[in-house]
Amino acid sequence: MIYVNIQGGLGNQLFQSCFGLLVEQLSGVPARFLNHSFTNYSYGFKYELDLFPHLQNRAISPDVIPPEAIILRENQNELAPANALGQIAQFAREHKDIVLDGYWSNEAYWAGNEEFVRTLATPVPPNSELGQLGTQIRNMNAIGIHVRRHEYGHHGVARMDYYRNALKEIRRIHGDLPALVFTDEFNVCQFEFQGIPNIEVVRGDPKDPFLDFYALCSCRHFILSNSSYSYWGAFIGETPDSIVYMPYPFCTHSSATVLHQRAQRWHIVEGAVRKA
Repeated sequence: MIYVNIQGGLGNQLFQSCFGLLVEQLSGVPARFLNHSFTNYSYGFKYELDLFPHLQNRAISPDVIPPEAIILRENQNELAPANALGQIAQFAREHKDIVLDGYWSNEAYWAGNEEFVRTLATPVPPNSELGQLGTQIRNMNAIGIHVRRHEYGHHGVARMDYYRNALKEIRRIHGDLPALVFTDEFNVCQFEFQGIPNIEVVRGDPKDPFLDFYALCSCRHFILSNSSYSYWGAFIGETPDSIVYMPYPFCTHSSATVLHQRAQRWHIVEGAVRKA
């Protein structure tokens, strides 16, 4: 069995679960998700994967892990992202019981398997009302803006001028398209985007991120924060004619990045992320 330690917010959970299921597909060894880390989680995150049809019904207790299971930690095993999938799949075939512990938040881990991953991670509306909202957003060719700020200073926060300048550039090319702002700090964004026409700051619930995530995925163009949640919205929702902006660096205290293929066609804005 492949046991995947699931932790963090929705974006991190998608990276971990999709990587685990790729290892399952390549090795033939079934994968299950460990969700025990969400008990009293400091950021208030909760396990979200049962909201995705291809990821649901896989959560199990760590009590079932056999004592002989081998733990593979992302940062301790020095696995190059381009080779990790094949190496771990081979290890799973040989040892049968392994625990994957890490964030695995780099699309290079699953290069060449993008469509399979997109299928796994694509959200499905739980009701017709949300489905109709998604259709409406797609028909608007909306610009989706994701502003991540709350409890994120240690990671680095994207400058507000970055968002405004990217919005101007997309509208310079495509006209005055409507813009939707998804954020964990509603009041800040109401102030920062005031006076800009045809823009709506969505009052979402940071503790229930699925609804905003589905709406973000339904947009045509994207202005992202330095967040894995943000990344997945554009990865799932982009079309060949989408314009996507992403701030750099992804993290101010490390060289971490989620990008591989998309770094070649997304607009990466240097110096857009400031330290707290």
